[in-house]
Amino acid sequence: DVSENVEQENQPTEIHVTKVDAVTGEMLEGAVLQVADEKGNLLEEWISTKEAHVIYGLPEGEYILHEKTAPYKAGYVSASDITFQVTEESVAEVEMKDEYSKIDISVQDQPTGKELPGVTLQLLDGEGNVLNEWVTDGKLCRMEKLPVNEELTLRETAVPKGYVISKEAKFIVTDTEEIQSIEMKNARMSDKPSA
Repeated sequence: DVSENVEQENQPTEIHVTKVDAVTGEMLEGAVLQVADEKGNLLEEWISTKEAHVIYGLPEGEYILHEKTAPYKAGYVSASDITFQVTEESVAEVEMKDEYSKIDISVQDQPTGKELPGVTLQLLDGEGNVLNEWVTDGKLCRMEKLPVNEELTLRETAVPKGYVISKEAKFIVTDTEEIQSIEMKNARMSDKPSA
């Protein structure tokens, strides 16, 4: 039957785009995603939800999935662009994974540069809310999923006997999958420079 073949050829293409947490594989909400053609023309933009985003009827060819903004507040960083093919034969499944922001916090004894245990630290967001509070154990402290592109403050609230509390450090977690680092140096009482 000829008409059946014609029917088959005019089947619209279909793409399912999912945005997931790189670690848990769970669907991620709140990323702004874009699909563009090879020339960079923007064809569609949407905000990810817990469901796959479906695009129908793109002509066959190569396309780019781009993350315009990741769910930064939730501590995610942008993924690299993904190039994918659209054909009439199959549904294209495109999955984009978001990694977490990662930062190593180092609190050092100023004269030796060694990690200093026993310092009580607070990490505050831009509004002054305490995101985390902990006591150093003489090792680097790795923090993950900190808000991205937002100014955070690292504050010492207590230090071991004989040390001076350092000035607050303000820093911004940048949108990168690389591990970022921040250092605080604690002077000893006797080394305290006179103002």
